[in-house]
Amino acid sequence: MSNSFSNDEEQQQQHGIHQALVEQWIPMDRTLFRTYQLLHLAALQKVDEIFTAAKLDYWISGGTLLGALRHQGFVPHDDDLDIECFAEDLERISAIPTDDEYCGMTRGGQWQGFPVYKLHFRGDVCVDVFPRRNLQIDLSTDDAEKKFFPTFDETFPLRRYTFENVSVLGPNEGYVFMRRLYGEDCFDNVLVWNHDFNYFHSKGFDARKAVVSLEKYNHIIRTAGIESPAAEVTALKTYETAFSNFEGGEDEFLRQLHTYKRQRTFRWNQADAEWRYEQQTIEEERRHLVT
Repeated sequence: MSNSFSNDEEQQQQHGIHQALVEQWIPMDRTLFRTYQLLHLAALQKVDEIFTAAKLDYWISGGTLLGALRHQGFVPHDDDLDIECFAEDLERISAIPTDDEYCGMTRGGQWQGFPVYKLHFRGDVCVDVFPRRNLQIDLSTDDAEKKFFPTFDETFPLRRYTFENVSVLGPNEGYVFMRRLYGEDCFDNVLVWNHDFNYFHSKGFDARKAVVSLEKYNHIIRTAGIESPAAEVTALKTYETAFSNFEGGEDEFLRQLHTYKRQRTFRWNQADAEWRYEQQTIEEERRHLVT
């Protein structure tokens, strides 16, 4: 009997630890997060629909490709999407007609010195688009581009991947590219960061701040009750399902999401201020030791 109680207590303690970790990684309300992730899946579903109809190539990349290969869908703590396309297709993409789900494309600035465009979708969801002008990357010389993007031979011919239950296009040699981008251990270990935890653009970002073995990560996610989203037959039906999670429908979802995003911006600013204070303290201590 005592062993049984001991095991139960140990399991409860472990469950509490896992819940606390996931609360750090995903502080968003569970219903809000699950809906937001489902809306991203609907957006990816819509990307495939409109690009296929327009006879335009696209391929998933970055964390989206890693998720497809390692998790057969989203990296569970993630809530964004990355695709690539040919730069010469941008004009044709911008001419794709908008509708109730697709809201058009805008220029989104730069990432690591490379231009980014954004496809806007219903539910305040964006898909980051990286236009490729040169896929003939020389792996021995083109340091910046080879670090972040697949070569022509790694990309083509494009192949289909299962992302959750949606079929999407991706690079032919996805595993090779992912190991080059994220390291040889990227299919054995999970590096945790997103818009809420260890934010990439924050002052204190550290890619290896939280490294968890894939087996342990999957166990943590599973015991914390994080579920994978599932799309309907069409993007339109997926949107309808997503908003049905809220009594006030789409309007209530957007109200809660925008409130959360304002709080997130405050946390980013607070974290950066704390980082600057910490660096200032370290520098003052260093000077004190020198003098």
